[in-house]
Amino acid sequence: MELSKVIKESVSKALYEDLQGQPDITAMLIPESRKASARVFTRENMILCGQQWVNEVFHQIDPDVKVDWNYKDG
Repeated sequence: MELSKVIKESVSKALYEDLQGQPDITAMLIPESRKASARVFTRENMILCGQQWVNEVFHQIDPDVKVDWNYKDG
């Protein structure tokens, strides 16, 4: 099976497990027009792993979300 298909199915299953087919109640508290940004800081050097998986999570939650990466996997 192609990796992108495996990732897509894995993310779908994980999101379903978390939400149990129900709407995300917490997300309902935030207006759709609200914009957000985030940064990840580490105390030590690290190896980035799972970038495709994270991208797929955001895509399945909201296809309009834009994720910018400053680093690559590995």
